[in-house]
This record gives sequence, structure tokens and C-alpha cells, in this order.
Amino acid sequence: MKRIRVIWQYILFYFIISAVPILAILFYFYPMARLVVINKAKESNVNVTRNITNTMNAQISSIYSIAREIKTDSKLTPYALTRDRYAEIEAVEELKKIVASSAVVYDVLYYMEENDTLYTKNTLIRVATYDSRYTVYKYQNREMGQFLKEMAALTDFAVLPAEPVAVSNAGIRDMITFVFPMTGKTEGSSRTIALILVEESDLTRLVDIYSGKYEDNVLIFDYDNNLVTSSNKSTEFSEAEMEELLLWDGEEDARTIETSDGNFILSKVKSKTNGWSYISYINRMELTGELDALRDQTILIVAIVLFLEFLLIGFFAQMNYRPVKRLLMVLQKVVSGESKAPGISGNEFQKMEYLFGSLYQLNDELNDKIRQAYPAIRNDLLKRLINGQLISYDVQAVNHMGEEVGVHFSYSTYCVAVASFEEGSQSVDLRTVNEFLNQPVDGIQLNIYAVSDMRKNLAVLLTNQEKEDELIDYLSKTRETLMENFGIQVWIGISNSASDIRDYSFLYVQALSAIEFLQMQKETGVIRVNDLKLGSYALKDYPVDLISQLEMAVARQEEGQIRRLTGELTKFFSDLSLPVYYIRILYRNVISCLVKGLLTCKDEAEEKEQVEWNHYLFDISYSPEALADNIQNCSSSLCKRIGRKEEKKDDPFQEILNYVGKNCLTYDFSIHSAAETFGIKVSNFSQYFKKKSGITFKQYVDCIKVDKAKALLSDTEESLEQISEMLCYSNASSFIRAFKRICEMTPGEYREKVKKEKET
Repeated sequence: MKRIRVIWQYILFYFIISAVPILAILFYFYPMARLVVINKAKESNVNVTRNITNTMNAQISSIYSIAREIKTDSKLTPYALTRDRYAEIEAVEELKKIVASSAVVYDVLYYMEENDTLYTKNTLIRVATYDSRYTVYKYQNREMGQFLKEMAALTDFAVLPAEPVAVSNAGIRDMITFVFPMTGKTEGSSRTIALILVEESDLTRLVDIYSGKYEDNVLIFDYDNNLVTSSNKSTEFSEAEMEELLLWDGEEDARTIETSDGNFILSKVKSKTNGWSYISYINRMELTGELDALRDQTILIVAIVLFLEFLLIGFFAQMNYRPVKRLLMVLQKVVSGESKAPGISGNEFQKMEYLFGSLYQLNDELNDKIRQAYPAIRNDLLKRLINGQLISYDVQAVNHMGEEVGVHFSYSTYCVAVASFEEGSQSVDLRTVNEFLNQPVDGIQLNIYAVSDMRKNLAVLLTNQEKEDELIDYLSKTRETLMENFGIQVWIGISNSASDIRDYSFLYVQALSAIEFLQMQKETGVIRVNDLKLGSYALKDYPVDLISQLEMAVARQEEGQIRRLTGELTKFFSDLSLPVYYIRILYRNVISCLVKGLLTCKDEAEEKEQVEWNHYLFDISYSPEALADNIQNCSSSLCKRIGRKEEKKDDPFQEILNYVGKNCLTYDFSIHSAAETFGIKVSNFSQYFKKKSGITFKQYVDCIKVDKAKALLSDTEESLEQISEMLCYSNASSFIRAFKRICEMTPGEYREKVKKEKET
């Protein structure tokens, strides 16, 4: 029951947190976005209507201008047109010029009742024969003769709505007709009329230019409120709604109306120039439909997601309850060491919070223990410096590692001092001596770090100072204090100074040499390497002969000699009476000789091992046993390489192949001559050749000869007999059989095949 209650608490909390942004989106963002879209559409609708009005005013003005130009043109008067036939042709040309001056006028039908003739920009038509002879400039729904007489009878300007008209070379077009009477109202005067045709698509195209962004629909009415054209053939308004719109004078802003077909945003402008009315409208549902659909989809998706998350939370809560319980048991065991921790109450999550807090406390305790282990870590770093294991690091990296463990190299020069002890009548704890040496130095610019556990009765001091004289004075005083407090004999050897922290390994060797000199002199005190003066008694016999023999054995690649000589030389490293500088000089000479041999006997098979033998040239260990192991490793690797090289020399197969390729086209060549050349029995030679190549000796020779024959067949016109003789076959039949066995075709067929390939 407690488990279910905890799960429901977290599920309810999750739903509350999730509901805040969802409700904000649904009840604030979407309504605000919808309002912005509608206001933007209203503003655009007003601008569209105004732009359309201005454009249509200009176009209608140009139509009026054409009518005035026709009326005042002397070549288009009834007197001029009834004078002669040539005057009628001039009238057609004059109409063509007038129509060309307008971008929106398609053509002008100029009708004169006196001669019952219709003039256009392309031709003139006698109306009496119109219906039977002409199919152009014909109103499809009217009888042309009667229509023209009705139009000529008009006394005022009129506009005819768009209707289908057959025009020249363009089929049937929907044309809006502007009717202009050209004669006065005096009775008996010759009546003429101009029918100016404007293609409806030209006007709707102008409308679309301004309404295309918001897909507005446009209605255009003339000064008598007759519908001239519309961008949408089917209007969404009833007759009563249309009458109401025509009575509306228009406002500065757009208005919203509701009809049986939906809600519309519309605006109206009535031209003050010609009295025409322009109404632009757009269905509001088309504007907000996508937004409403997105809102509905969002609600559906959110509901589905919340439902699925509810199922997943419940499912995984049930599935993970046992692992959480086991995790609690583990945490309790870690914290308290028992399977159950007393005093922990609450649900599982509260228990986990308590136990993780206990883990943080344990982590802090562990960090304290790690800090207590810093001396051992610092000692290990100092040992690595002495052994030369940090030579490949840069100075900044070494300083950084030192700072992490409390070792600071803040001064410019570095030295190594080695102190050797000899106990007196009472035993001395060398750890106590090392702790004494490791104490910080006050009053002078000097850092000293003692390395413990280096050798018995030996302490190594890594120093970092500004002045070497201060170091010598401090070590002299320290020696006197040790002798006085601990009752021991003390020898201290000091190396030269260096400016690179990575030179501690070399400085260590110098300090050991100085200690050995003091011990050989049977003196105690403090000495620097620069103060060493060796007498003849200090020289030791050096195995020059053994080194020379090893160099000769490596040069001659004598495996047995190399093993024997390296064995004898490594015995010197077990002689503890030899001084350190003696051991190191001997090591460098021996290891240099062996590494040189390894590089000379370079074997491709061992390139993949990526063994860097050069690192043996550096003193990576202070132990004589480690130096002896390095020499043995190099010696073993060198002997293995020499052995593999000898094995390759013993295999004559490549020489046999070279011999066969060079001599197989001679008459005295045979398997017997080849076996005799290499000193092998014929039977053994045949078995050896097949084992190495996978085919018999004769098959191999035939393959070589056939390859030569292919070249001769392709590039020469030699006969088969001549080719078989050139290839040292006994006759042409033997050559043909060998060729067919290998190529699965005769030499003649091969030659024909090559010829056809060359031709194609």
C-alpha cells in the first residue's frame, strides 16, 4: 500500500508540472496567435482593396482616353469613312494604332450605322453578311446585327458584363464590353458607336497581383452597381447580402460579416473618379483553419503522450521496485555494515536520500585517507625522477605532477645528494633518519626531498636551490647533526648542478660516484663530483677484450658467440665490489653493441612489434640486476633474428625459379640439368619443387613457354613449327598439346581470337 501511495504521489506531481505549460499554450498562445492572424488579414484586406481601386481607376481612365481619341480622330468620322474604300482601310490602321497605346484593351469594334460596317484593328466587316460569313468578333450569345443596332441606339456610356466573344486568331475569350456612343443626340445624325473589348482575365490578373498573398476574392461593380467581374466565379453571398454590401458606403477598416457560407473579412472602396465599387473579402476560416487544426492535433498528441507516460511510469515503477529495494539493502550494508540500518524511516526515496548522504560522508573520509597517503605517492614520484622514467615528459608536466603531491621545484637549479650511513654500537632506525632529512628548510632558498627505501644504509636527497654554496653548508651541518644525534658515520656525495628537472637520474649517478670515492678513500665528509681526484688504486680492470669479441661476433652474426660473451659480461653486474660508474660504463658499451646489431639485422616480421630498443640505452633502473636483464633481452632478440635470417638463406627455391626462367628455352635444359645444378637428386628435386610451387616441374616450364608463345602468336606471323622450334619443343604436336592443355584452345584458335579483337 505504501508503494502504491508513493507512486501516485509522483505521478500526480508530474501531471501538475506538465499541465502548466500545456494550459498556457492552449489557452493563451493559440487565442493570441489567432487574433494576430485575423488583425493582420484585416489590415491586408484594406490595403488590397485600395490598391485594386487605384489600379482599376488607372485602367478605366485609359479606356475613357481611347474613347475620346476615337471620337476626335478625323479619320474615323462618318464623313471620312463614307468617302471612299481607301478611307476605310486607313480607319482600320488608325484603330490598330489606338489599341496599341493601351495595355489592357484587347480590341475596339467601331460600328457605323450609315454603311452598316464594323471596323476593328485588323479588318472591316459588313454587318449584313456577318452571321453567315464571319466567326470572329462575334458575341456567342447574341445575333450580331440586332446587337449592334441596339448598341448604336444607346445615348449614354454603358458597361456589359463579361461574356464569350470569338476574337481573331485567339478563339473564344470572356470579354467585358465598354460601350461609348460616338455621335450626339441630334435626331437624324449618322449613328456610330465604339465597343471597347477588355479581356476579363487581364482584369482578374491585376486583381490577383494584389490579393494573391492572402488569397482575397474581389467583386467589381460599375457606377450602376452592376457586377462587372469577380476573381471567383461563384460568390459566397446571397442576393439580399449583396444588396446590403452595395448599400454599405465602406469604412476605413475592414468588417466581419457572417453568412450562410461562413464568416468573412471584407472591405469596400467606392471610386470617386468613376463611381465604381470594389469589394475584397476572404473567408476567416481559411486563415485560422490551419491554426485550429494544429491546436486540435496538439491537444490530441499531448493527451496521448500523457496517457502513455502514465502507463510507462506505472509499469516501470512496478518493474523497478525490487531493484530499488535491493539497492537500498546494498546502500544500508555499505553504510552500516548490516543488512538493515536502524533508525531509517519513511518511504524508499527518503531512505535513498539518507543513505546517499551517508555515502557522501564516507567519500569525504576516504579523501582524508588519500591525503594521508600523499607521502608514499610523493616518494614514488621522486623514485621515478631518479630512475629516469620521466625523461620523456616536458618540464611543465613534471612540475604539475609534483605540485599535486606537495613537491615544489620553485628554484632554478637541481642537485642530488646521496648520504650513506654506517651504524655504530647502537642500531639506528633509518626511517627516523629519513624523516629527519625530509624536514622543511627555513631561512634559505632550498627545497630538499628525501627518497626512502632506495638501498640499505642509503638516503637520496633531491634538492632544488638558487645557490649551490647554501646547499653544501646546509648538508655539512646536517651531517654533523646526524653523527651527533644518532651516533653513526655519514658520507655525503653531491652531484653537479643542472637546470633541467629531468636530469635527476644522471645527477644521481654522479652523487653515487662521489660516495664511492669517499668510501674508497676511507674518509667521511661531504664531497662534490667536481672535487673527485682518483688515484691509480681506484682503477679497476675493464673487460676490453670481451667487449671487442662481442663487437666482432655481432658484426659476423655468430649466434653462439653472442650468447656466450653476453653471459660472461653479465657476471660483472653481480659483483657488488665494483663501483657504480664502472657498472654503468660497462652496461652502455654492451647494450650499444647489441642494439646496433638489432638495427642491422632488421627483420620485417618484427616491425609489427614496434619494439623500441633505443630505450635500453637509457638507465631506466638503478638495479644491476635490471641492467643485466636488459642485456639478456637484447641478446636473445638478436640471436632469434640471426637464426631466422640463416633459415631464409638455406632455402634455394627462389634461386631455382630464377634458374628455370633463364634457361628453360635452351635445348639442353631438363629437370636433370636443374637438379644437378643445385646438387639435389632428381626425385628429391621433383618432390621439393611441387611442394613449394603446388605444380610439377614440367607444368611450370610449360606455363613459361606458353606465355612466350602467346606473345609470338599475337605479334608475329611465325608458323606453329617455327614457334615450337623457338620454344625448344621436340615437334609442333607437343607444342599444340601443351598449349591446349593450359589455354583450353589451340594456338591457331588463339591467333584468330587475337586478330578479331584487334579488328574490333
